[in-house]
Amino acid sequence: MAPRNQHEESNETAVNSSPQHSSKMKHLRYDTNNKEEQPQQTAKQQKSQHDKRKHTKSTIALCLVMLTNSCLQISVFPYSGYMAIHLIPNANEENTGRYAGLIASFYMTGRIFSSFLWGRVADAYGRTFVMKISSALCAIFSILFGLSTSFTSALVFRFLCGVSSGTMGPVKTSVSELSKGNQ
Repeated sequence: MAPRNQHEESNETAVNSSPQHSSKMKHLRYDTNNKEEQPQQTAKQQKSQHDKRKHTKSTIALCLVMLTNSCLQISVFPYSGYMAIHLIPNANEENTGRYAGLIASFYMTGRIFSSFLWGRVADAYGRTFVMKISSALCAIFSILFGLSTSFTSALVFRFLCGVSSGTMGPVKTSVSELSKGNQ
């Protein structure tokens, strides 16, 4: 350690003898001697940080579920006309609009018939269960819809995809609970 000169020592003594410095020292001694209080604050802070991370991960997962649901609903719009032309033998660009509308609307028709049922299933088995099962069924029926070889099978799979789309209610309820909407 390098030797100090006399000027540095006199400044340090003046600072150490000031009333402000002595109160700071007492405060520091209080904090270091009171070790029981520090872990409690740290535990509370850790729990708060853990809850924030948990809520962030849950919110991101719920957003991804809703994004997937929205994509299932609207992704068919750009190609439904071409799909109708491909699946219906006598369809052309002039009369395919009606068929494209049927393909697009059968998803929402399926949701009309199953919304309340999915709500009851969520109450009975839990929202997470409904979101997992609904997402899996939607994936299966979407793949089958894409592989359809007839117009009728395309409508049936699109309808079943709508019936199996039960994520809207559980996601909205979960978001409400995460944001503490009932308090």
